Order: sequence, then structure tokens, then C-alpha cells
Amino acid sequence: MKMKDKKANLFGYARVSSKSQQDNHSLATQEAALVGYGVPACNITIEVKSAFTKTRERELDKLLDKLAPGSTLVATRMDRLFRNLQSGLQFFDEAEQRGIHIVLLDMPSIADPSAMGRMMRAILMSFAELESSVRRERIQEAINTARSGANDPFMNRRTRTKDSPAMRRKIAQLELGKRSLSDNAKLAGISRTTYYKIRQRMDNDLPIER
Repeated sequence: MKMKDKKANLFGYARVSSKSQQDNHSLATQEAALVGYGVPACNITIEVKSAFTKTRERELDKLLDKLAPGSTLVATRMDRLFRNLQSGLQFFDEAEQRGIHIVLLDMPSIADPSAMGRMMRAILMSFAELESSVRRERIQEAINTARSGANDPFMNRRTRTKDSPAMRRKIAQLELGKRSLSDNAKLAGISRTTYYKIRQRMDNDLPIER
């Protein structure tokens, strides 16, 4: 087969789960890797959608529908194509039945159709699913911590720089008056939000953050 014909049968799929990832070059990195493998830029399908939604990616389905037997679908990682072990095994089975070759750039050997290859595929995909689940759990924990405002170094960074014994004494003195929170914050020389957070910590007998 001529090189031109071979490239014509190469198709790439790149996906990011949010617009912010599209803007921070995550998508461009995937496209560059696909082109580096030999996928023509015009044969790359792009999707901005989470892999953890209940329905499979619409653009990916459209791409699969137009692939002919002998075509090769290339993605940078397995989590670009499917959500979990079950959907991944089904994805490979459907592709093999249609004569479509799957290439994952981070796992070159995963497409081996032999019995041993299929076993290794299931093992590798199980570990990848575990890693993805752990990552999602950590992200959710961070979100929950941010919502509660507890032990979050990002939410409290500004508060920590202002929270001090002297500031607490000043706030305690200001609270004796009948001024508004905004007026007290101005007199304390800090923002209304920082004033409120420090006052909350004082009300709950929480120590000064360092």
C-alpha cells in the first residue's frame, strides 16, 4: 500500500472535557501527537465533552460510523475514547468485528487481538480505570473542601496573610460599635470577604492560620 493511501486510512480523535482545557493547549497537545504519528490534520476529529457523561461522545460516534474496514483510529490515551473498563472492552470488540484497528499512543500493545493480548488489555485498562477513579475522587474531595472553606490553602491564602493577633484585637474592638461589616472592613484595612472570614474563625474559636 502506498504511503499516501495508508495515511488516508488513519483517523485521529482528540477530546477535552471542558472549554478551559481547550484554551490551555491540552487539545493542541493531543493534535500534535496525532499528527506526529502520521494522522493527517484533516482526518482528526475534535470533541469538547466529558468522558464521564452517561451518553457516548456524539462526534466520536459520527467518526466511527464513517470508518471502513482496514481503517485505523488513533487516540493519545484510552480515557479519550471510553469511560471505564466495560465500555472499553466493548469498544475494542466492536472495532475488531468491523475490521477497525485501534491505536492508543500511550499503550501501543493494547490492540493485540490474540488471547494473551486481550488479557493484557483487560489488565491495563483495569489499572487505568482505577487511576482515573482515584483522580476523580481527589478532585471531588478538593471541591468539597473548597465548598466548606475548611483547610483549603487556596480559599484561605489571603485570609492567612491578614489573620493575626493584632488584627483579631482590632476586629474585636470594631465589633463593639454599630457600624456595618463593610465599614468595619474599611477601618480594619482589609476586604469585606477577609474581614468576614476572620470574624467567622473568631466566632468559632478557630486558631490563627499560618
